[in-house]
This record gives sequence, structure tokens and C-alpha cells, in this order.
Amino acid sequence: SSDRLVKIWDVATGAEVCTMTGHSGGLLCVSFSRDGKRVVSGSSDLLVKIWDVATGAEIWSSARHDCSDKCLCAMEINVYGDDAV
Repeated sequence: SSDRLVKIWDVATGAEVCTMTGHSGGLLCVSFSRDGKRVVSGSSDLLVKIWDVATGAEIWSSARHDCSDKCLCAMEINVYGDDAV
């Protein structure tokens, strides 16, 4: 999303559950953990972030890296919910 926001929606009601802010570039990829408790997001700001779905809090952020020649197209949170691959 170009607005740099990660939004969680309730599919049954269509209501917005929470908005996560912290990226300074447009989002390229977003993925849920298997248990649905965390979300990982990758952005054109060269950061990957892990968020807590219940609170919308940022749990972890990667160090900025130079991957301008790479394309981020898929991510997954490990089974422990504490690392993105």
C-alpha cells in the first residue's frame, strides 16, 4: 500500500480492527503468522517489521539494508513467531 500503513480488517463485519504505522515507504509485502497473532511487513523503506495483531505494536524491525536491486515478494514468520524469513 502506498499509504505506508498496515491495516487489519474483520472479514465478517468489514470493520477496521487496527492500523499499524511505522514504515516510511510503500508496503511491498505483508504476511500473517500461522497462529494469526503476528504480521510481518516489508517496505520500500528497506525495513522488515513484525507486528502484534492484538495491540498493533511493533515487536521487531530489521536493520536498514541496501537491497535496491532485489524485489521483496514473499515473507513468512517462523513457527515460533519471532523471526521473519
